[in-house]
Amino acid sequence: MPNVKFLSTEADDGSYIEGVAAAYARIRPTQMIAAVAYSTHSGVAELLDRLEANGSWESVRKRWLVGIDFCRSDPVALAELNTLPKSRVRIHDGIFVAGRNGCCPRASFHPKVYAFRRNTEKVVVVGSGNLSRTGLCAGIEAGAVVADPSVSAFRQVGRWFDRHWQLATPLSEIADNYEARYRAADNRRHPTPTDDDAAPTSVGTGRQLTPIQLRKLNVCKHLWIEAGNLHLNRGADRPGNQLMLKRNSRVFFGFPARDLSKDTTVGNVAIDYGGIVRSDCSLRFSNNGMDVLTLPLPGSHGPAKYDQETLCFEQVGLRRFRLTVGRRRDVASWKRRSKAVDGHFRMSSGGRQWGVF
Repeated sequence: MPNVKFLSTEADDGSYIEGVAAAYARIRPTQMIAAVAYSTHSGVAELLDRLEANGSWESVRKRWLVGIDFCRSDPVALAELNTLPKSRVRIHDGIFVAGRNGCCPRASFHPKVYAFRRNTEKVVVVGSGNLSRTGLCAGIEAGAVVADPSVSAFRQVGRWFDRHWQLATPLSEIADNYEARYRAADNRRHPTPTDDDAAPTSVGTGRQLTPIQLRKLNVCKHLWIEAGNLHLNRGADRPGNQLMLKRNSRVFFGFPARDLSKDTTVGNVAIDYGGIVRSDCSLRFSNNGMDVLTLPLPGSHGPAKYDQETLCFEQVGLRRFRLTVGRRRDVASWKRRSKAVDGHFRMSSGGRQWGVF
């Protein structure tokens, strides 16, 4: 009889990703296949955080079959999967879908399958969880983990995957075209929702972002903000480096929108300023109800100061960003580009302007 374990999750119990990670650890595979409807920035980051902790990860041959229907897959997430060691990404019906406005498919691609193999040992996880942070960690999902090298279902899964893999398009052939569709003004103005756009209980209240603002943070590549006067966290005689952002601005940096206890660490991002990369820039939810990003130290790894400057963060990889301090004409351009996609905003407290494009 096959060894079957039912997976069912409730919000925030994380058991779906636990099931995927446990299946991986069970056999320490040499091969992995995954077929998913779409992949998001925070979903790929969550999965890699779990699987890269295993020492065998770099030697595993990986194939990812991903959908881009309705522009739901993040190009940065796809690129990250494609650059992993021994990893290849193909897109279901990629040439056709990437060639249509809004990436509207002729047939919806909707599977959620993760399968691992080592010699005759095989484990398959199949269910409802997309390669999104919500699908893996926070949503109400259901599925099953099946382990038995003799059951014919494994051969059927392999044949099904190989058939669609052969018909799919290598990511490299459509990456530029797809990113152009994904970053198109209309998609930034009216982004298609994904699992990761689930809103916390506090959405739209107090200093919290609205659901449409959260979606824009997910789909836009640039975020700019007037820094104002930073807290003198380094002493009265030295410029500060802790930037106050609206609550759940962390979504732009690859972390989920969640209601957290105050003074909670969210995670780290890498920031490149002037060719110097700091990978330990922390994000936390402050006791003042705002997200706080620790910037590269002024004068050593960053600019001379951040106070009264306008800063722009450009997404260049998975939780990796390039920082620019705007000159007057830069700031005028950022504001113009934000307004073109309805992405220009002003904080109710203090009046600082910020935007995405």
